[in-house]
Amino acid sequence: MRTQFKRLLAISVTHAYYGGPCPDVAFTIPDDTRRVLGGGRLLAKILDKQLIIFYEADTSGAAPLVNAAGTRLRFGFLLTNASFGNFTVLPIAPRGSTLLYDNAAVPGTLSGPTPVMLSSSIFAHVVTGTTRPVTVTAMRAGAPLQTDTVVEGRTTATFDLRGIKPGRFDVREVFAGGTTHITPYYLDPESQRDAVFAVVEIDAAAGFYTTPPTFSIAFDAKEQALRYYVVVSNYSAPDVAALSVGDAGFVEEGRTQIAFAAGAIDATTAATLTIPGSTLLLFESQVPVRRRAVGRRKIQLKKNNAAIIENLPQPAATNPTADLIVHLSKPKRP
Repeated sequence: MRTQFKRLLAISVTHAYYGGPCPDVAFTIPDDTRRVLGGGRLLAKILDKQLIIFYEADTSGAAPLVNAAGTRLRFGFLLTNASFGNFTVLPIAPRGSTLLYDNAAVPGTLSGPTPVMLSSSIFAHVVTGTTRPVTVTAMRAGAPLQTDTVVEGRTTATFDLRGIKPGRFDVREVFAGGTTHITPYYLDPESQRDAVFAVVEIDAAAGFYTTPPTFSIAFDAKEQALRYYVVVSNYSAPDVAALSVGDAGFVEEGRTQIAFAAGAIDATTAATLTIPGSTLLLFESQVPVRRRAVGRRKIQLKKNNAAIIENLPQPAATNPTADLIVHLSKPKRP
């Protein structure tokens, strides 16, 4: 008997910085999802930089051996590049929060990201206001899970949610006087332990077996002014005045030309970069430029419109800005 596996769904992460799949992500699978995968005769594989879930088909190949429709699959993803935030447009989110994507609204599409605070089963919530007493309730889908009344002298509400399934819930604070504050949480001790960057929660639909969806998460790259600080040594004043930066590679690369102009240099930068006997120049792009992993060719340092540096450096992933320093010097005459 030949075992057949067919695609049920896929999750892809792309990034404009790379112009395609993002290599900075590793997927995690919590234990509850591993159990669902086993019970549903599902197989998780990384192929072509996608997380793909396959199902085992019956002997005819026309139907799943076990129908997993109605089950919930949860995955975390970890960032493997510490410089990710340097070149990525990140959603506005509270410090320490994690991004939640799910398909609750449209089965074949991920919505979000929604910032949530990851929690373990036993946790403390820091009350957001000073008015006391305050009634603090952990709630899921509008139903209370547990309540704690915080009185004068306390700053946190504590909860024991052992036995509650992992997933989204809210902590609602109701202060004396009626003021209400809600904090979104996500119960997932494993993902909290792993410090995941995001959680993807997918409710498997029956239609996935006939039309397997690809769930996409797309990150955009930051746009920043491209600045070249040129430290010039042993050049005459006329030679310094003849320097410029230009973009000679836009035609062959099929992109928009980047225009550069001389910029003003603040006193702190001048004091930091200037060395004795040198002149400091700044050439900056006239519009913000999208960060990308592959450098742009033929961004040139020119003298009297002739290239003296054919390819100026491009900002590396480790650079939080697109500011670069170039040293240009001539040997001193005896």
